[in-house]
Amino acid sequence: MADSNNYNPPGELPIVKENVTISVFAPASTDIARADSDMTKWMEEITNVHVEWETAAGDAFQEKLQLTLASGAYPDMIAAGTSRVDKMVEQQWGMQKLLIPLNQYYDTVSVGYKNAFEKIPGMRDYITSLDGNIYSMPNIDGALQIQFPNKMWVNTEWLKNVGLQAPTTTDEFYHMLKAFKEQDANGNGDANDEIPFSAVNSNQPLDIFLMNPFILCPEGRMWLDNGKLVFSVMEPAYQEGIRYLNKLYAEGLINPEMFTWDATTQVNTNENGSEPVLGAVLAQRPGNFCDLSGYPDNSHKWEQYYPIAPLQGVNGNEMITNYNAYSSTLQTGVAMITSTCKEPEAAFRMVDLLATEEMTIITTNGPKGQGWRDAVDGEIGLDGSPAKVTIESEQRPANWGGWDQLMGRVQTPEYLAGISYVQDPYSPALNPMQGRHVVLYRSSLDYQKVAQPLESVLPSLYYSNDVINEFSMLKTTITDYVNEMLVAFVTGSKNIDTDWDAYMSQLKTLGVERYMQIIQETYNESPFAK
Repeated sequence: MADSNNYNPPGELPIVKENVTISVFAPASTDIARADSDMTKWMEEITNVHVEWETAAGDAFQEKLQLTLASGAYPDMIAAGTSRVDKMVEQQWGMQKLLIPLNQYYDTVSVGYKNAFEKIPGMRDYITSLDGNIYSMPNIDGALQIQFPNKMWVNTEWLKNVGLQAPTTTDEFYHMLKAFKEQDANGNGDANDEIPFSAVNSNQPLDIFLMNPFILCPEGRMWLDNGKLVFSVMEPAYQEGIRYLNKLYAEGLINPEMFTWDATTQVNTNENGSEPVLGAVLAQRPGNFCDLSGYPDNSHKWEQYYPIAPLQGVNGNEMITNYNAYSSTLQTGVAMITSTCKEPEAAFRMVDLLATEEMTIITTNGPKGQGWRDAVDGEIGLDGSPAKVTIESEQRPANWGGWDQLMGRVQTPEYLAGISYVQDPYSPALNPMQGRHVVLYRSSLDYQKVAQPLESVLPSLYYSNDVINEFSMLKTTITDYVNEMLVAFVTGSKNIDTDWDAYMSQLKTLGVERYMQIIQETYNESPFAK
């Protein structure tokens, strides 16, 4: 049993007066052995918590973790990093008493996560399982571009060449694509090499951005209307949106290869030649259609693209865009404490320390003065306000790595906005991999203004063991069928009018009503509905 007298008050260092040891199972670092990292040694110095590491190569981590747990010889803590444990597996392990509930530590000794709870609406509800317990300590990525990942990037040079402004309606978007197709928009003398609109459908389904003017269509195509589940594909307005997409395809305005392309093919196609050939691209970031990797030598084609704002609604609908408030921002299944840990408070407080703002800077960039410093007058953050922190990555100690995204990495929106950036994203002094963050942040503000209400966002839920297998099967079957029929209706291999009723009928045959019932009932039992 842990000695409570050995602990200093929450927020004070070291965490314990006399050294304690905890064992941690984690993916191996590609930079340096975790035990040899300067960050590991420094953490022990300031906390008096010694970590004994057991690691597995990243691609073998999950398999070795399962074998380790099956053996009964549990580590004190699991730190999965980017090899996150699935939400349902995490909940199952908790209910099997393999993991301990962390509620009492969040409520009594937390400093870093307590601050995050206050800044991020819905965070505690999202990480709370069906039995009311919290079994993991998440990583948090509060970047606006993570919350609004579905952007329509338009070539602004092409707009100038065809004499148009950025489109604000579906009609204007259509006429823009027509001009791109018919007017040698890239100006290279070949009027037939332009691809007006493209995407990688496996990454950015065609019915996300362009469906929102007709009906809200988030990733997963589900949302909540006053607590009631809406599956967009079942609504009449979705059919109208598909009709619009079919029109674009029928007139040669949509890249016919987008349903089979991967991002590498899309980038290579756009980079092959003196001028870009893609006019509008649905993508999360410019690296999905341009090569930003060379610095200072790259084609600079990415500088021609900028995301347009969400399009105005049709038929009186309000302008709206989908809001990824939870699933990518709040990363569960990262750090968990097992039931055999003799010093659970020390384990929790070590991760909670990492979750404070300054420690997030340190784990990512190095000690203060060696990788980052306080910003000075004149340095500006992403949000245009005086910056708080300036990153100097070239000064980071070579052996500092290994912790970064491993556990306790909490990047709130305020923290990220306070990092200083060169305000011109295309400055020769700025690596385009950094410059893109300026573009992504600024353009995301347009999306944030018209985001769907937080209460309408359907979070990723914890499902009970009684329904999880049925739910998973239905989700796969129905999602695959919806994706298949999206392609069929857009390309015209199925008729949007004569085949629509059969589509709705087949969805019911596949169990869509039961699928929606499971989701609705699970949501009703979740903390979000209480």
